[in-house]
Amino acid sequence: MAKRKITEELEIAVLLSLYSKVKFSKHAHPKEETILKGLRKDLRGLGKIALKNLVEEGYIIQHPTSGGMTYNLSQNGIDKLKELKEQND
Repeated sequence: MAKRKITEELEIAVLLSLYSKVKFSKHAHPKEETILKGLRKDLRGLGKIALKNLVEEGYIIQHPTSGGMTYNLSQNGIDKLKELKEQND
């Protein structure tokens, strides 16, 4: 139970990190390293797992490029962030 809560919190942190890195644009797609810079160094390994989970859940979209894999928020990811914001207000 506690492990799932930590995973959920990391997924939220990764979503928020991506959201801040793309400066609220649906068209920007940063690399994994850029997204994970928003996390503490000791959590970046778990952040990679959370990023993979978010892709599988449909909150983040992968964009393969010649320079490597990049990521972008999907509409589901934006809706999730709006839901979280409403819960905190």
